[in-house]
Amino acid sequence: MVTPRVEADPDKYDFAKLGETIASSLIQAAQQHANNANVLLEQTQQFADDIRAAILEKSNELADMNARLKTFGETLLDAHKKFTEDQADK
Repeated sequence: MVTPRVEADPDKYDFAKLGETIASSLIQAAQQHANNANVLLEQTQQFADDIRAAILEKSNELADMNARLKTFGETLLDAHKKFTEDQADK
């Protein structure tokens, strides 16, 4: 629940001036925390984007390696089949 803001004449009472100073300081501190949080959020978002980019790069590298390994395996299997067929024909 938010208490409605009441304007007190700061010239009338010293405690009113002190209260206004405290209230202003609290708002300033909260704003600074919010600013820091926004900076941290932006940094975290950039870090997350960097992680995503690195994961994509490594995924592509792995897919390429798997494709080359599969091609190599098929070539090796074909060579073995040819060798065994040649041996059977002799």
